[in-house]
Amino acid sequence: MSASPALACDINISPDCVGVGVGVGVGVGVGGRDADGGRTGQGGVRTGRGAPTPPDRCAKYPAGYYEDCKTWKGQGCLDLFDRYHGVMPVVAFNMFVMASGCPGVAAGAAPPPPTPAQLAERAAATFLLPHPSGHRSPSEDKDIGGYPFTYINLWTFYWTDPGTWRSLTATAEAGGNYATVTATPVSLTFDPGNGLGSVWCVGPGRPWVESDGDSAPSGQACGYQYSKVTGPGYEHPVASTQTITWRLTWMGSNKSNGTLTSKRTATNGPLNVLQVQTVNR
Repeated sequence: MSASPALACDINISPDCVGVGVGVGVGVGVGGRDADGGRTGQGGVRTGRGAPTPPDRCAKYPAGYYEDCKTWKGQGCLDLFDRYHGVMPVVAFNMFVMASGCPGVAAGAAPPPPTPAQLAERAAATFLLPHPSGHRSPSEDKDIGGYPFTYINLWTFYWTDPGTWRSLTATAEAGGNYATVTATPVSLTFDPGNGLGSVWCVGPGRPWVESDGDSAPSGQACGYQYSKVTGPGYEHPVASTQTITWRLTWMGSNKSNGTLTSKRTATNGPLNVLQVQTVNR
């Protein structure tokens, strides 16, 4: 499953052009790069057989700096450009670099392209991360008095469908730079809604099966025990919430990498806690 990248311009011509592709997979192999620097796999900007033309690494440089980059000359000047262009006014920049024997730039020269870290933020913003499916046992599809229910001192299993528990990747590139972000689900949290704090599992959990009986969750199952009933009556349910936490990491051009702020997706619903002696699931 993949989506074609959104390209508003040619990344080999315009250094400000940003192409973004999104894919589903595990790790950064989806939407990665081949040995020639081209896009490979799902979610990339370039796909298919053969050796794609790599982006022009010098596209971000104007005029004389571009020539120096293409001919591997003037590295000191390129370093000054990378560090100071766009940070100070053009007039001050030109005075500074020309004093070091480097060429000046025109007032309308294009600013440096986004860094890999900035591209990683743009790629991450394109994610449509799945929400947990919100499954419980007793089933959230059953009700008593108009609301789903569970019982005090019973292990209420909770889990999310496997389809919501998968890694996703997104890639953005511009001006010869790129970054591929991987979103990985790392925990499933259950907030019981009674104000007593949440519990969490490192995996997606699993459905209750008859052999579990009334035992504590085992075999990668997730569960919670309520100690007090809701009420009075059936008209005062708690709002329980399941949350998937996603870890976001990225790898980019020039062997750069990093970690972005985690994301969370949640699903909630009402739940009554009842007290009975016999449980019939």
